[in-house]
Amino acid sequence: TINPERATAQEISRMLRFPFANNVEPFAKGRVELVEFLAKEEDVFCGKPLKEVTTRHTDLPRVLYCAVEREGEVTIPNGDFVIHEGDRIHVAGDMVTITQYFRFLGKNTLRVKDVMRDHDIISVVRTDTMHFAQNLMKRNHISGVPVVEGKRLFGIVSINDIIMALEGGWIGDPCQKHMATNLVVLEEDMPLAFALKYFENYIFGRFPVLNKNRDLVGIVSQRDVTRVLMKEL
Repeated sequence: TINPERATAQEISRMLRFPFANNVEPFAKGRVELVEFLAKEEDVFCGKPLKEVTTRHTDLPRVLYCAVEREGEVTIPNGDFVIHEGDRIHVAGDMVTITQYFRFLGKNTLRVKDVMRDHDIISVVRTDTMHFAQNLMKRNHISGVPVVEGKRLFGIVSINDIIMALEGGWIGDPCQKHMATNLVVLEEDMPLAFALKYFENYIFGRFPVLNKNRDLVGIVSQRDVTRVLMKEL
């Protein structure tokens, strides 16, 4: 079945991840992206042979320059090719490399931290009971809560855990006895496309978001992604 909210978020994200791009085409089951954009005078590769650019800018993420359109002519560039302002460039790479490439060029891309909720995170501590977690989820109309102490994420209690606790008679047990600890998480600096891919590959409705120190800094749901992307339109 098709999830309309997820499909909408994916289509809008494709347009807004690279707002400067003329076109973005995923292939290889979404693992590779082909991005078309116009070269600008300030771009590091303008006016220089491509082999010189890669030698001089060793920290420039490596993408494949597939084609360059200039005045109606299409060229497959080699190392001696010089890109000019106004050329229409087609580059390809995996999702992470493409995002890092455009970030290096100073072109905006959306990241997980741009869409996550980073305030009023509803959570429990390990000693809270499953019954307490159940009431918290019911009051806030959510299907899971993270188990957090300080900024450290210990686990998650989901609605399925609550159902099992009710059926098994351990609804009064502390959350630490029945919480999920093998967690799927996102990092705040990940490209937004990663979050969309996670929602596609996993059945979860939301993901915890960690920073580089592995602290919990937010929660992101499909609804959060759609809400922010709609504002960007």
